[in-house]
Amino acid sequence: MTLTLDAQLEQQIQREIERGHGRNATEVIKRALDLTAADSSSDEEETELDIRLDHSMAAARRGELYTPEQARQVLADRRAARGQ
Repeated sequence: MTLTLDAQLEQQIQREIERGHGRNATEVIKRALDLTAADSSSDEEETELDIRLDHSMAAARRGELYTPEQARQVLADRRAARGQ
């Protein structure tokens, strides 16, 4: 594959090489793509967490709450089930 980069991108890649973020343009671009993929994965994890938090907040609004003692017991039961 052949890519054509404008002068600004070439300078940016060169700066990244000088900073030690790759030995050549290919490594810098690969690193950038890897970071983009990791960021995308993080976004998916945040979405899953947001969904779980939304469900928990809805349960709280319905009054489905644990007392502190109940919460401790639930955690203790879960730890016991995992063998901790």
